Amino acid sequence: MRFPTRLVSYAASFVTLLVCVMMLLMQSLSLIEQSQKRESQILYRDFISQIQAKGRTAVNIAATLANQENVKQAMSEFDRDTLESIMLSTWRLLQSEYNVKQFQFHTPNGESFKRMHAPHLFGDSLVAFRHTLVEALARETSIVGLEKGVYGVGIRGVVPIFDNNNSLIGSVELGFSFDEAFLNTFALDAKADVAVYFEDKGKYILYASTLSNDELEKNGLASQLAAPQVSWKKTVGENQYLYTSDVIKDFNGSKMGYVVFRMDRSFYHQSTVKAFVLAGSILFTGLVFLFIIYYVNRSIAKRKEIEAQQKAALEKSEEQNKNMLSYIVEKEKIASLNKVVAGLAHEINTPLGVANTANSIAVSNVSELADKYSREELTEGGLKGFLTSSGKALALVESNLLRITRLVEKFKGLTANNDSYKEKQISVRETLLNVLNSFENQVKEQKAVVNIDIDEKMVITCNYPDMINILTHAFSNMLQHGVGEAVEPQLNIAAEIRGDFLFLTMTDNGPGVSADLFPYLFEPFYTTARNKQCTGLGLSIIHNTVVYNLGGDVSIVSPVTEQGGFQLILKIPVYGKLSGEPARENTNHI
Repeated sequence: MRFPTRLVSYAASFVTLLVCVMMLLMQSLSLIEQSQKRESQILYRDFISQIQAKGRTAVNIAATLANQENVKQAMSEFDRDTLESIMLSTWRLLQSEYNVKQFQFHTPNGESFKRMHAPHLFGDSLVAFRHTLVEALARETSIVGLEKGVYGVGIRGVVPIFDNNNSLIGSVELGFSFDEAFLNTFALDAKADVAVYFEDKGKYILYASTLSNDELEKNGLASQLAAPQVSWKKTVGENQYLYTSDVIKDFNGSKMGYVVFRMDRSFYHQSTVKAFVLAGSILFTGLVFLFIIYYVNRSIAKRKEIEAQQKAALEKSEEQNKNMLSYIVEKEKIASLNKVVAGLAHEINTPLGVANTANSIAVSNVSELADKYSREELTEGGLKGFLTSSGKALALVESNLLRITRLVEKFKGLTANNDSYKEKQISVRETLLNVLNSFENQVKEQKAVVNIDIDEKMVITCNYPDMINILTHAFSNMLQHGVGEAVEPQLNIAAEIRGDFLFLTMTDNGPGVSADLFPYLFEPFYTTARNKQCTGLGLSIIHNTVVYNLGGDVSIVSPVTEQGGFQLILKIPVYGKLSGEPARENTNHI
């Protein structure tokens, strides 16, 4: 049996349309599934980040207390009463402001020396069950993380205490509760419910949850915990939910159990339904069009009408796809903003915690001094001790508040803002030297050699405030990360004008940067020197200013030679260039 050629061609067209629609449908479903997975991964990362942030707060406060001279003296003299009087106000502050549940000091052999949360209990050994304490004493280093104890799971920070001879005299521990209150706070912020299961004798037992027991049993969450990163979908009433689970680890990286998140996936469910409806509509429309074209092929007018309908249907499909992709892009922008905000909160948290603790110490010292004065027990030595301790505490408050202020100012520099735009004629070499003078002490300390290959007659007109901002952060970054790590530090600076752009090249002889890190160097708060209190904002500010404020470009080269090195190339627009006498800079602007 022979089919008409035209019918075969229409059938082939329909098959082609079917394949295209199926490909489009599969792509749409893939994007929806990836978005759900990405959102669940963000939930898990945020959950772990909150645990880690609590742990860092605990260990930072504990470290501050462990370095107090009066605490060391009380521990060395085994003076429990004096230690209690010193720490009482601090304990009350930690309870009220930080919701600390456990605060105690231990002896070097792992016995409880002083429980501030239970003053009448002491002298018992914690070695059998407080593994964070055992590891901190054995390794003589700070230990932080989750730990399962006698009365539940806590987020603990344990810091060893050493006397002035660097001998171990005990340890101090701060602990936050890991309970339903913690989960409720997270669930409120993340707008997703959470349940935690811990392993007990080969079974996973519910520890805490923001979901009701009836719903947990009905959905059989515990039976789903077979492997990490498991996800499954459930319909509860008229609501569509996505459940995901992942591993929870203790302080030493061992698996404790699983955390389960319940996320509202109504939007994704509706998007899936719409994708199927759209695919079916396109297929049905295509089939109808083919039949119309087949039977009214001789009618030119009808053919034009069908073509117009096909075009309208395709445009509608394209618009719907664009809307779907736009939503996904907006979700990515929100995730990126959350990352920046979380980075800023992380950076501010540590100095703020230290400043609060130091301030409480100063307040406690004033109260103690007033008490001794009222009882006429104030001695010269006591007054000197008060001045010394209070001076150190206030110095800590001042330095950490200054650190927070500088961090906020740097964070403000991330915004590409042209409101302060000022054109000015400058000498490139003189301006660069003026900025470099502000780093004179750092250059001397590092014994760095700075070579400047710039013609003294190179004069340009540019955005002066942005130029100063760019040079300041560039020098700071190169001196701290490149020159600061070189054996014989050297920084070479060159400049040339090509067309309407100034190309400024800064090269150091440091260890350089791995090519794997290049995609992250311009991200806010990304740094490879977090232990040196670097914030990771310098290159991000340079990039935003050059690219978005000025319309230029920033590029990097590393390694520069076989031995290493890092090169920063700035392409900065200029509004005029002269070859006569250089313009004189007013150094008061720097």
